[in-house]
Amino acid sequence: SVNRGVFYDNPAYDAALDKARASTDEKERAELYKEADKILTFDDYACIPLYYPQSQFIAKSYVKNFTVGNLIYHFWNADIDAQAAAKEQK
Repeated sequence: SVNRGVFYDNPAYDAALDKARASTDEKERAELYKEADKILTFDDYACIPLYYPQSQFIAKSYVKNFTVGNLIYHFWNADIDAQAAAKEQK
């Protein structure tokens, strides 16, 4: 896996990552990355964050379905309500 620099080795983790990278289905890819993350952080405890930074996020009212996870932004479900955006621009 990419984490060879820390000598982490788990065939199930590598398989989940390889399958996710090869998938063209967004939902399947997201589930596979969740599976890999679970293996890395909850099964093997190979990655233990020392802290989670506190951050504030804002978005215009016409940006819909944008969420922020613990460490990443979730853009794949984000959408812009074009009519609401046009009204706000006036």
